[in-house]
Amino acid sequence: MDWNKVGDELDYSSMVEDSVLVISLETRDDCLIGEMIKMVYQNNLIYVSDNVSKAIHVFDKTGKLVTRLQTVGNGFGEYPVS
Repeated sequence: MDWNKVGDELDYSSMVEDSVLVISLETRDDCLIGEMIKMVYQNNLIYVSDNVSKAIHVFDKTGKLVTRLQTVGNGFGEYPVS
């Protein structure tokens, strides 16, 4: 590795089409994320999968917690883990 070419700033330009929006997520005891596995933004909601709590946290587009899905399985009201 050429340490002279390593900088302090990260360039995310190749990962985005034209802009980046930073949303601060709510940080209460019931919605702290231990280890994020995946994040999806769909229908104005942010879904964050947490490996520590085995839950999916759902936030609105302002970062406020909407709900938390915590039951793993294949039945009604549960979510599958792959």
